[in-house]
Order: sequence, then C-alpha cells, then structure tokens
Amino acid sequence: MYRYRNPFKEQKFMKKKLSVTIHSLFFVICAALAVSVLYHMVFTRRLNLKYTPTVLEESARELDNPYRGFYRMIGYILSDDQKPAEAAAWCSKNCDSNPYPLMLLEINLKNYSNSNISTKARNQLDKILEQCLLAKKQVILRFLYDWDGQVMSTEPSDLSRIKKHISQLSPTVNKYSDCIYILQGTALYNDNGTESTLPAGAVVFCPEGESHSIENIGQDDLLAMALIVNEK
Repeated sequence: MYRYRNPFKEQKFMKKKLSVTIHSLFFVICAALAVSVLYHMVFTRRLNLKYTPTVLEESARELDNPYRGFYRMIGYILSDDQKPAEAAAWCSKNCDSNPYPLMLLEINLKNYSNSNISTKARNQLDKILEQCLLAKKQVILRFLYDWDGQVMSTEPSDLSRIKKHISQLSPTVNKYSDCIYILQGTALYNDNGTESTLPAGAVVFCPEGESHSIENIGQDDLLAMALIVNEK
C-alpha cells in the first residue's frame, strides 16, 4: 500500500499551530502584566496609606447666619428737633453694640400724624439706613405712630395722610432696599393667576396695571409691608 504525502497541507498545519502558540503566549504575557500592575497598585497604596484623625472641639462661636435668627429691636422717633448727624451717630452706636446681623428698626412717626414728614426727618431716616448698610446689618423695618398704647391720639385721623407718608418715605426705603428685610410669616402669593409660596424674607414686585393677591397660609400672623410708588 502506498500513501501520498502532501507537503502543502503539512505546511499549512504547521503555520496554524504556530499561530495558536504565539497567540496563547501573547495572552499569557498580557495576563501576567495585568496581574503585576494590579498587585502593584493595590499593595503600594496600602503601604502608603496614612490615617490622621481630625481633632474636633466644641465651640460657642457665633455662626454667620444672615437673614434669620436672633435680632435686637431698636426704635427711633423722627422729629424736627434732631439733626441727621445725630440720627446717624445714634444708629452707628446701636449697630456697634448689636452682635446679630439682624435688627428690628421701628420708626415712630407720631410727630407727623397731622402733617407731612419734613425734609429734615426724612434725612434722619436716610442717615439711619445708611449706617445700617455700612454696618452690614439686615433691617426688619416697621413704621408706626405709637408704641406707648396711645394709638387713638397719635395715629392720623385721615387715611390720605398715611398714604402721603408712604409716598414721602418710599424713595428713601427703595434707596436702601438691599439691606431692608421686611416680612414675617408665610404667604400664598397670586400673580396674575400664578401662585407661589413666599417664606419670610421674600420680596415680590407687581408692575402697575397687573393683578395680585396674598393669603396667609402659615401658623403665625403674617406681617407684610407694601411700598407703593406714585411716579408723576
């Protein structure tokens, strides 16, 4: 019996076997390198890891917590007997002694319950708010005509007088709007049909000719101030 030998077939088989060997060797080398790199990363990091505990201490230092928290209440009576410089000195002294970023400033208008607020009095208010701004105080601003329980004798008898006072004081208040913080309570505000919740400290603007409404939805009384500027 004779067997025919095919040299081309044997050569093809040898090339295929060599290719598999080379690929297997390449795979083993890559796997070894990957394991080596992984081992180096893990154990090197473990060896270099240092733990340093942080020392925490109790502190009574006052936190910087603007627009909320404790505040001090002060009151000033506008009068033609006082000078703007005296009002500024009075406010500066109170700002320096106030450790809180907030202050409740009550401006008593009883001396003008039956008259317009004089330029001298308005200049006093301007100087007071200027000192609050320089001292970086946020102001809860309230205007009133009585703090001694004599409201019947100190409040204006005519609503038009109150409206006149609002128009006289509006330019000064608007001038320092960045440092005036005027709301307490929680309100539901409706701006042309769009409702939103206003927390304490919120400020909204309703342009002339637009409609709006406000409703108290909080547990506490709602205190708000509306500034109405009549431009002619």
